[in-house]
Amino acid sequence: MIFITGYGPINNFFGNVKGIFCPIHGHGTIKENRAYIYSMLYQEVAKIWVEQELFNHAIAIYAHDQIAINTFFQNGFGMRCVDAITSINNDKIIYKSIPNISRIKN
Repeated sequence: MIFITGYGPINNFFGNVKGIFCPIHGHGTIKENRAYIYSMLYQEVAKIWVEQELFNHAIAIYAHDQIAINTFFQNGFGMRCVDAITSINNDKIIYKSIPNISRIKN
């Protein structure tokens, strides 16, 4: 089975435009030629989404799926967020304060 779909339109999706979200269960390919298939799938669905004025596209991918990660990255996707897991037993999250940084208000 080869497919890609998403939830949308979503207003103000990562900005001030409409977008679509493709969850982990919203896409799949056969094992052979996965990189090529994902590229062709996205090329076709991106045309449809842009025609519907869905300009922000987010696609969730399993962290171990290196073929999908590389393929979507090569097609212009970045890593919007990466979840991290850490033990909370007697551990502290360490952060550094950066001097001379201020928030710009709109």
